Amino acid sequence: MLLPIEIPESERTPLLNWLLNLVAEQKQVGGDSVVVMAA
Repeated sequence: MLLPIEIPESERTPLLNWLLNLVAEQKQVGGDSVVVMAA
């Protein structure tokens, strides 16, 4: 199960954007092994 991702706009670094894109791709292929949690 993928958890919601909540990252303040000011904390969106290129690395975090890459992680968000990676999770988005996992969702598209129906994957559920990638879970990103950020305060």
